[in-house]
Amino acid sequence: MHALAAAHGVELTDFGKTVWFELWPGIQAPPDATNTWLLSETGDGFAVKPVLLSDVPIGLFRAAQRHRDSLLRECKLLVLSGRHLPGVPARDLEAAEDANGLIARAVLDEIEAAVQADPSLTHATVQVSLPEACVDSVRVLGSTLETANVAAQQATFLTRPALPEIRAFRNWLIEQIVTQLGGGPITSWGAQAPHATPGESVSARVTPVDRSGPVIVAGDDNVILGAGDGIEALLGWPPSALIGRRIVAIIPPRLHLQHATGFTNFLLTGASRIIGSPVVVAALHRDGHEVPVQLLLGVEQSQDGRPLFVATLAPAQVEGALS
Repeated sequence: MHALAAAHGVELTDFGKTVWFELWPGIQAPPDATNTWLLSETGDGFAVKPVLLSDVPIGLFRAAQRHRDSLLRECKLLVLSGRHLPGVPARDLEAAEDANGLIARAVLDEIEAAVQADPSLTHATVQVSLPEACVDSVRVLGSTLETANVAAQQATFLTRPALPEIRAFRNWLIEQIVTQLGGGPITSWGAQAPHATPGESVSARVTPVDRSGPVIVAGDDNVILGAGDGIEALLGWPPSALIGRRIVAIIPPRLHLQHATGFTNFLLTGASRIIGSPVVVAALHRDGHEVPVQLLLGVEQSQDGRPLFVATLAPAQVEGALS
């Protein structure tokens, strides 16, 4: 497939994966593969090595994979239009696509097997066998994605840049593969998982909120753009103090990765289980304690055509722990 396809990849869903490829008219197989380690997938004797990925958050892996696929697809579209992303020559993009596909296929197979055995799993420790010779291509994948993410930040792409949690997971995944293929130590994701901070953003976009109730408006960059006066009574934040902070400022730390997963999936697929349906969730008060709230989340469109997320909150009385 690699030799004959103009493009190829893996699409993820909550139910499995779809491997796709495109055959363009007149395409011819190159005399030899750019990444000779690809031959190992057909049993041609390249050395493979085990890589143990410990404590992988399943939902976050799928969201990060979707985001990697989307960034690489944007790079490929540039090539097909006769251009390329500065700093990413065509050969590097091909190597990055090959490495991305290898990782997706290898890890997803193990994750799907683990979930089939125990559907309640949220994290899994998986071991995969990868060609030792793929290590340079995996490094190229990492550098290509960093360059593509900068392009996304500059609005070169339609794909939005990775949230910090998605980027941290991506970097951990690539670093673990490179390190272990080189004989280095295993580091679990749990030991590296970031704790998002609600620090100030440099975003200057502000959206006036006419409502007096506990309403928060955020952009597709995950940054709060406006808040109603009622938010202070509920969560302790004056509206002006929330503007410019990431949405995680009002989300308990234990739910940050879950939020990053759902937010990324919505931007990439348009699918959401909570938009338009009231749900009871835990919010984070400014002083650090959790507050049960009823959340109604809607999506509107800004003047520049980008989505705005409008969250209407109300106090909720619940029994037991919230998730």
